[in-house]
Amino acid sequence: MGQPPFPGPGDSGFGPPPPPPFPPPPPRRLFRRQDDRVLAGVCSGIATYLGTDPAAIRIAFVLGAFFGGFGLLAYVVLWIAMPAAGYGASWNPGGSPR
Repeated sequence: MGQPPFPGPGDSGFGPPPPPPFPPPPPRRLFRRQDDRVLAGVCSGIATYLGTDPAAIRIAFVLGAFFGGFGLLAYVVLWIAMPAAGYGASWNPGGSPR
């Protein structure tokens, strides 16, 4: 008589129900950045995709070029394979350029 009913499944009985979850973020895409480029924008695009400083990626490519030439080969392959984003593109680090 004096006891409250037990809460049902998914209902804690305290306050409103929780809000629905956020939608998943859009898939990230890898582009060559044309606004922050030194040679072709490959390092800047990779840095934007990974959320790091472009200088660190550039240093990694230079070190790779000195030790076996892999950095130079990888840079040329990525230059050909990565699409350019275009000049003045507004960047969204979690998604594609707008």
